[in-house]
Amino acid sequence: MSPVLGRAYSPRDIVGFMRRAGLDPDTIDLADAAFVAWRGGGLGVWAASD
Repeated sequence: MSPVLGRAYSPRDIVGFMRRAGLDPDTIDLADAAFVAWRGGGLGVWAASD
């Protein structure tokens, strides 16, 4: 398992992490479990309240 590199409190935070890492957020599906390790919820939880 990879170390925690940051905490996101909204999808906007994840987009910021991806940009700082040199990734294009438009090419990544946040619902893809191979890319994002969700803890205590998931994209659906944030989408409902964000």
